[in-house]
Amino acid sequence: MRDRLGRKLWRKAEREVIVVPMSTLRPVVEPVAERDTDGALVIRADPPPRTVVDFVKSLRATGEPVAAIRFDEVLDRELLPGP
Repeated sequence: MRDRLGRKLWRKAEREVIVVPMSTLRPVVEPVAERDTDGALVIRADPPPRTVVDFVKSLRATGEPVAAIRFDEVLDRELLPGP
């Protein structure tokens, strides 16, 4: 969605990566999204609701580089022993 709504540079959307905490995103997305079978929030409306468009357009890239990691490098549970 950010690709479609991002700032335009010479008539082409500028590619940006913006990280938003779920606590900030949840109040904007939950009222207009559906839960997918895996629990993901999905906005199926096209065009997206005005509240989501305004929120996405208000975001600004930090300019900090973002390093990509492979899915198999992400922990899916704590590795520390329980109490």
